[in-house]
Amino acid sequence: MILCPECNTKNLNESKECEKCETNFDNEDVLNQLKDLNRKVTSVENTTRENQSVAIHNIDMPFADMVAFMVKWAIAAIPAMLILSLIGVVISMIFSSLFRIF
Repeated sequence: MILCPECNTKNLNESKECEKCETNFDNEDVLNQLKDLNRKVTSVENTTRENQSVAIHNIDMPFADMVAFMVKWAIAAIPAMLILSLIGVVISMIFSSLFRIF
């Protein structure tokens, strides 16, 4: 993959120009910059794979998108709560039958 030095878009290795901003990759200076950037990106990707840690510092999201995200999250939680409730009922039935006092 070739990372565009102008817009940071990933392009195919055979690309002559950026798919997004149409920066020409034929220039020798641009090719050298691309090689340096690709080395840095590869180094960062390898380091990230080794550490496997993620830190989110800032989320810049429009309000409507955030509301939609929260609604989807709440809807996705419903099946999890049903499953946990079912597991709780089964465990309660097992314990009530084991420790039943006559």
